[in-house]
This record gives sequence, C-alpha cells and structure tokens, in this order.
Amino acid sequence: MLKLDDNGFLGEGVDDWSRAFKNNHRPLLDRCEQLNRDAHSLLYSIKIHKKDPREIIVAGLFMRALEFYQAEILLFEKGMQPSAKGVLRCLLEAVFQLVAVAKGDEALQAYIDSDQIDRLKTTNKARHNNTPNMQLLREENLDKIKDKIEQTIDEKKIKRIPMEDYARKAGMHDWYVDLYPYLSKAAHSSPRNLEQYLRLDGVGQVEELQYGPTDSDSCELLVHGSHCLFLGIVAVVNVFEHSLENKDSLKETFRGHESFFKEKMNELNAQNPLDRTDATRDSSQPPIGRS
Repeated sequence: MLKLDDNGFLGEGVDDWSRAFKNNHRPLLDRCEQLNRDAHSLLYSIKIHKKDPREIIVAGLFMRALEFYQAEILLFEKGMQPSAKGVLRCLLEAVFQLVAVAKGDEALQAYIDSDQIDRLKTTNKARHNNTPNMQLLREENLDKIKDKIEQTIDEKKIKRIPMEDYARKAGMHDWYVDLYPYLSKAAHSSPRNLEQYLRLDGVGQVEELQYGPTDSDSCELLVHGSHCLFLGIVAVVNVFEHSLENKDSLKETFRGHESFFKEKMNELNAQNPLDRTDATRDSSQPPIGRS
C-alpha cells in the first residue's frame, strides 16, 4: 500500500508506484525518451540568424515545448495525471504558436505585437496597486508608459489573436476542438474537476475520497503529447532546413517516430479511447454527488 499520509507525492511510496508504471509501459516510455533526445539533437544543430525574428521565436517556442514535453513525462511517471494534463495543454499552446509562426508572416507579427497588449495589462495592474513602492512608481513613470503603449497599439492596430486562431493558422484546429477542451479542464479547479478525487457509487453518491497516483489515460496522453511535439519538430526543420547539415538523416529519424506514434494511437484508440464526453455533459446536472 502507498503511504501518502505524510508527504503525498513527495513521499517514497510513490517511487514504488513510479517504478511499476515504467516497467508496465517501458516500450512507450523508451520511445518518448528517444524522441526527446532526437529533438535535443535537432535543437543543438540549428543555426539561428540573430536578426531574424521568425528563427528566434521558433527556436524559443521549440525550447519551451521541449520543456513542457519533459515535464509531462515526469508527471505521468509520478502518477500526477491532473498536473500532467495541465502541462500537456501548455505544450499544445506552444506548438500551436510555433507552427503558426513558422508558417506565416501574419502569425509572426501578431505574436510579436501581442507583447504590447501584455505590457499594457501589466502596467494597468501596477497603476492600480496601492502599495507605497508602486504608488511612487505610478506617479513618476507608469502613466507615461501606459500612454506610450496605448499609442503604439492604436498606431499599429494591434489586436490579440486568440489561441484558436493560432491553431487554425498552424493547421491544427482539429487538436483545438478535440483534445484541447479535454485538457483545459485540468488547468482550472472547477467543481467538475473535483470529481476525480471522489469515488462514487452506482447512483452517483460519494463513497469516499480518493487521492494518489493514477495511470488512467496516461498512455494515450503521452502519445498525443509526442505527436504534438513531432508536429512542432517538423516546423522547426522547415524553418532551419537551410542550416541543417544532416537534414536527410533527421527527417528519416523523425519519420520513424511519426510511424510509431500513429500506430500506437490507433492501437490505444481501439482498446480504450479517451472519454471526452464529460466536457459537454449537461451543466444543469450537479457535478458532485449526483442523485
């Protein structure tokens, strides 16, 4: 039995669970780790033109996506599925933006311009912060900064592009309408999200609380995350193809990964497809302790 009473997921008992998880899913985890190694090989082989904004942003988003991918694997290996889903959602967002920026000038400029909207939002929050230090800064600088940012936004007619539009521009809108809503639940602590911590009886009444590691849907989500990262890798190769000395070998390597994860996804879908019905369940029904 796992002992979670004292330290939860930081306790040594989870290490035993993690070893069992790795043993049960070793072929898939080995492939994920190999994809990660090959992605890092690609990262350190690209040559960036420091004055090319597309190359700088694509490389930055690629590193961010890689970090999320590694975090997803580590969290699934610890049985922390809700947290892993939240990280996988972040991976999707990074890849949506990466692929969109790699493909088109409109997405590239929109991504760059979005910084002005973020700066304005942060500046306005600081202007309404009444702590002594922020009050002094507000009186001296923040109003001028706000006016300058607003002028830039007006002159350039800057508007924030929703994440769905990045997904469309990336050619990944099907990911946005299918997997993304399923993962978005994990990023928020809404009433429905608390159901995963409850064990319900046949009529929806709470029998007990359940807390601890789980591998439910982990394999499917690892495959989704790997396929998503692969799409980001394809975009990186296309942007930096001119500077890759071993591009044919890299392409062959990643085609092997693509074949593996497509075959694995078909296999897993046939066995136990992800249940996405909860995302559209009738909201008039109470999410906890249904009668």
